Amino acid sequence: MNELLAVINWGIIGLEVFVFVFLVAKFWALKFSLFFGGKDSLKTIDDHELHSCFLTALCVLTFHFIGAGLTDLLMSLELEKMKLRQLFYCVQIANCAAFAVVLYLLHSIRHCSFSRAAVYSMYITLLSMTIGLIQMVARGYLDFNGLQPLYSTIAVICNILALVVVAKYPLSQIIGLRRRDET
Repeated sequence: MNELLAVINWGIIGLEVFVFVFLVAKFWALKFSLFFGGKDSLKTIDDHELHSCFLTALCVLTFHFIGAGLTDLLMSLELEKMKLRQLFYCVQIANCAAFAVVLYLLHSIRHCSFSRAAVYSMYITLLSMTIGLIQMVARGYLDFNGLQPLYSTIAVICNILALVVVAKYPLSQIIGLRRRDET
């Protein structure tokens, strides 16, 4: 089961990389302002939406890579089972919290309003943190493994939802372009 979840997770990360590359390639003319622009580069609501979606995709991708790397690192540690579980879930919760803080700070620095993608990503992160906290108490302190199937399922769903949220804007742009080409 863990191998399947790892494959699904890396597949999701691969698709997120694709979405990120698509955003940069699609808006190549804006590449400088996407990475380094300030509030002066945000003139319209569409500019805010584009920049917010870009920041969200960048954060989701970055923190999925960080989370996968931390998981691999933690699994290689030789700790007592309960201590390893506690550390694993604590690091996972901290990674989610860091994602939320970084996403908020990037939007604040850019004076960019939150897009739906950013807001939904924050909700997904809150759900991930909550389920991680429940698992940390259940498995890390009470040695209760009954919630593991539910936790694994919710974790996969959260990763898939994060991908859908990040991919929605580029897909809507592609569909919008095709509709304009057809008319």
